[in-house]
Amino acid sequence: MQIGHTTPGRALLTAACAALLLVAGSTASGQVTLDRLRNADNEPENWLVYGGTYRSMRYSALDQIDTGNVHTLKAAWAFQAGVMEHGLQSTPLVADGVMYLSTSGHRVYALDAATGREIWRYVYEHSAPHTGDGRRPVETVRGLALGHGNVYFGTDDNYVVAVDVETGEESWRTLVEDRAEWGCFMRAAPLLVNDIVVVGSRGGDLAHRGHIVAFDAHTGEQRWWFHIIPGPGEPGNETWAGDSWRYGGGAAWMTGSYDPELDLIYWGTGNASSDFYGGHRRGANLYTNSIVALRADTGELEPISAYPSASSSAVASCGSRSSLVTEKALNCPASTRASSRSASVSTTPVSVTCPRFTTMWIDGYALAP
Repeated sequence: MQIGHTTPGRALLTAACAALLLVAGSTASGQVTLDRLRNADNEPENWLVYGGTYRSMRYSALDQIDTGNVHTLKAAWAFQAGVMEHGLQSTPLVADGVMYLSTSGHRVYALDAATGREIWRYVYEHSAPHTGDGRRPVETVRGLALGHGNVYFGTDDNYVVAVDVETGEESWRTLVEDRAEWGCFMRAAPLLVNDIVVVGSRGGDLAHRGHIVAFDAHTGEQRWWFHIIPGPGEPGNETWAGDSWRYGGGAAWMTGSYDPELDLIYWGTGNASSDFYGGHRRGANLYTNSIVALRADTGELEPISAYPSASSSAVASCGSRSSLVTEKALNCPASTRASSRSASVSTTPVSVTCPRFTTMWIDGYALAP
């Protein structure tokens, strides 16, 4: 497959990523096991999960680069991904000296993190040609998941893809649902939990019913499906007027996090649709603008003791949006938590920060000798 037009790189890599490059000297990639993923804190030289660890705090404990020497950083290498449109919109993963990078145009690269040398590349080919009806979505992969010998990502035509970490060859691809019919697509980084790959839908501003879906990490077979908007007979459906639940939005368009101790997946959900007009969907519109806790083995919603009102201190503000939060999701001390199967809504006022970040090009940096 041919690589496209290149453009000069720019130095916009954060100091934390630069520090990863300093310690990533070997390209002998080891097996990224579930134990390593669960204990990613013990490997600060690697970045095994999209959010750094399963807690998704995005914090690096590396200290080689500090306020005293950051001014001595010099460019060590630059890698041109071949697609200039939309830049880079994801955090690379690093494991045992290999950097796994996703770019626009549905491209995935394995690079020597110390030198920028390309080890392999994978370019996704659509399963069906674009029909030409309307504008094609931006072909941007916003992150990867790593484990079980594969890297995983989602696509604009609604597939989940697994690529072999050693060869760059496609291991499997699975269609989530027909985008032409439902209008959603996969773009955020998947979350690898145990033996499943979990993805969330994007497109909540459209007439769409958001969902979170898990697939077998080895075969791509669907394991479970969670509708963010409850259907008739399910708790929460009464918070939607009439049949507005059918197309109520609530996309899970950002990557979730995971608690191995409780075996719970936490996932933030987006706005209800239409987002600027709610006259046709009066009610609390669960579980949009929320954080849902799902049991990893079944995808079932973890029970909560109460639904907070709009004035409740358990509703955490995120810009102009609100989120339903549990004590565990807020990392409350264990002594204040409810039992592991009865996660109560926190009654303590909370503040949730919504970090924003941008990376346009990728370059490697090293401290001056």
